[in-house]
Amino acid sequence: SSLMNGHDTSSSNNDSIIPGRVPKRKSCAKTSKNLAPAKQFLAVDIMAATRNFNEECLIGEGFTGRVYRGDFPDGQLLAIKKINMIDLSLSEQDELMDILGNMSRLKHPNISSLVGYCVEFGHCVLLYEYAENGSLEDLLFSAATRSRALSWKARMKIALGVTYALEYIHLMCSPPFAHGNIKATNILLDAQLMPYLSHCGLAKFSHFVSATRMDSEALSGAKGYAAPEANGSGTDIIKADIYSFGVILLVLLTGQKAFDSSRGPNDQFLVDWASPHLHDLNSLGRITDPRIRGSMPPKAISALGNIILLCIKV
Repeated sequence: SSLMNGHDTSSSNNDSIIPGRVPKRKSCAKTSKNLAPAKQFLAVDIMAATRNFNEECLIGEGFTGRVYRGDFPDGQLLAIKKINMIDLSLSEQDELMDILGNMSRLKHPNISSLVGYCVEFGHCVLLYEYAENGSLEDLLFSAATRSRALSWKARMKIALGVTYALEYIHLMCSPPFAHGNIKATNILLDAQLMPYLSHCGLAKFSHFVSATRMDSEALSGAKGYAAPEANGSGTDIIKADIYSFGVILLVLLTGQKAFDSSRGPNDQFLVDWASPHLHDLNSLGRITDPRIRGSMPPKAISALGNIILLCIKV
């Protein structure tokens, strides 16, 4: 069928799973001993759920690829991430399956669970629980939801949930690991605004990922979150996560984007714009999001400012 072959006769979309790009073996037959919690999906079922990765099902994208909404016949609704893979050797395919096994073992109330995966025809697709309220970025900044004021208590609930998720991966996992890409688009929210840190473990995919989609839209979502030293050698990646979390707190406090080209040349990065105000309560109050300024106690604003300072060490 056209779906089995990765071709949709009704669409010219180039995001299909195309058998013509077959690596040394068509699919990863090895199953990691850790992989039991995640289900192996068939490419044909993923094609049907996303209508052959139709643009109308697209809900986001980043460095590693695009994310689609997938509707399955049994009523299951999943977020489907299609990763832009390079061709892998047999040993790299085995390494990939071990990474997927470790990702499937991550079980925490504030981490988005890997529900399933598909590795066929040189492509890797990851399936996650679907978040009804999208991402924190969507909720704060999309035109459809910006008018909905997110209360300061809801914002602190989100911050606390992300804190718990970071504590889990930084301190409780064995071995501990860094997330490596903390940003508002990677914090997902369910119907009750419970936060889920997504893409945990995905940083280990970096050497498997093609750089074909490093376009401005994919890059813009991460700008402003990375620690200044993040790309240097010897970077403490756990500390880099903490810096990014400090930026998340700034975003929640101010209601401003981590990077905004409409601000002045020296203030486009939120950390640069906000830093002069973090040491003084009155000044801190002035940069607090007007939608929560009247309801957030001054002591809470001051305490949050101190935590932000510790995270970004300005």
